Amino acid sequence: MKSRESIEHAIFHAEEKRLGEESVAHRITIDDHEYYAKQWRGKHQRGYQESPYYVEDSDRSPVSPFWVKLKFWEHHLMHEAFPDQIVAMPGAYDPRISNDGKTFDFEHGRPVSLTKVVETTKVLQDERDRIIKPLYDSVQRHERRGKRDLVKQVFSFESVPVHYLVHEVDEGMRKRFGEDLGIRPYVNLAIYDSEVVRQRFIRTIESKFPNTRMAELVKAGILPTHAEANWIPTGEADERGVKGVVIEASIFDPERLRQKLIEARRGKKKQLKEEDQERIAQYIDQELYRFYLLQQIDAIYNQIFFSEEKEGIEGANTNPVVRKEVFRLLERIRQRYDKEKIFFDDDFFSHLRVLLIWVATNQEQQRKEAVERTDEWINNWKPQQQEQGQAAK
Repeated sequence: MKSRESIEHAIFHAEEKRLGEESVAHRITIDDHEYYAKQWRGKHQRGYQESPYYVEDSDRSPVSPFWVKLKFWEHHLMHEAFPDQIVAMPGAYDPRISNDGKTFDFEHGRPVSLTKVVETTKVLQDERDRIIKPLYDSVQRHERRGKRDLVKQVFSFESVPVHYLVHEVDEGMRKRFGEDLGIRPYVNLAIYDSEVVRQRFIRTIESKFPNTRMAELVKAGILPTHAEANWIPTGEADERGVKGVVIEASIFDPERLRQKLIEARRGKKKQLKEEDQERIAQYIDQELYRFYLLQQIDAIYNQIFFSEEKEGIEGANTNPVVRKEVFRLLERIRQRYDKEKIFFDDDFFSHLRVLLIWVATNQEQQRKEAVERTDEWINNWKPQQQEQGQAAK
C-alpha cells in the first residue's frame, strides 16, 4: 500500500474532486498510477431511511474505527473472486487511529480508501459521467449544515425531488448500457439474514438477467450497490450483458463467495494434491472469518455510539474515556485473532455486547470494574471447539 503521507499529499494537490453523499473522492496520481482516494464522510446504514453524514468541510466521519478495515477486506475478497468486475482497492487507512494503533480520536480525520481508476475509453467514461452528473450536482445543492456538522438535506419547491432524479439517472444508465444494471428493485434487505430470501433473490436475478455478468456476481453472494450509479463501463454490452467494473458492492452471502474463491484459487494451479486443495479451503475460511470478525466489532461499536437516533448510548458519544476504552477492547479482539487465530463465536459477541454497554453507561468507579470484566472475558476466551482440539492432541 502507498504511504499515508504520499496519499495525503496527493489529495491536497488533487485537481479533480467529486462530492458524493458518502464520500469526497479525489483523483490522484502516485508513482505514475491513477487512483481515487475517497475520504468517507458518511455511509448508508442498512435498513435505515436516513443515514448520518457530515458536510464537506467538516473533519468528521460517522463510521467506526474498524469500518475502513472491514471495507478494505470485503473488497479484497470480492476483487479476488471477480478481478475484472470488482474494482481493485489496494489500500485503506483511518487517520483517526494513532500510528501505533493504540488510540482513536473520533473528532479529527476521515477514513480513506484507495481504489484504482478503471481503465476505459474516453467516450464511454464521458457518456457515463454525463448521465450521472445531475446526481452529483444535487448532493451539494441540497445540503446545509446541521447539528454537530451533520448534513441536513433541504429541497425547495423549485428543485427536482431526489427520488425522481435517481429514477431518471437509473433509467438513463440502463437504456444506454444495459437493462441488467437494474437489479436494485429486486433487492430485499433480508438477503443478509435469510437463506430463503437469498435463494429467491438469486433465482429472480438469474431469471430476469440470465447468463449475465451481474447474475454471476449475485450467484456468488455479491450485491452491487446501486449498480447504475456505481459502475464504470469498459466496453459495449455483449451476450453476457453489461461489460464494466462495479466500484461499490457488498457480500451478502459469504458461503457462496467461498465456493467462488476456492474455484478461483484452485484454477490458478494446474495440478493440486488433495492436501493442497484442503489448505486452500482453510486459508479462505480464515479470510472469510476475518471478514465476519470485523463485521461484528464494527456493529458493536455502532450500537454503542451510533444508534437509530444517531447519538448512540446517552453520554457515551461525547465521553473520550468511553471511546478510548471501547476502541482498545474491540481492537484487542482483532489482535488476538490476527496473532493467535482465536475464533470468537456468536455466544462470545452476545455477552461482549452486554459488557461493553456496561462500560459505556456507568460512572467512573463502576466503569473500571466493567472494563476489568471485559478484559478478562476477551483475554481468557477460548472457543469450545479449539479446547476440544487441544485436548485431543
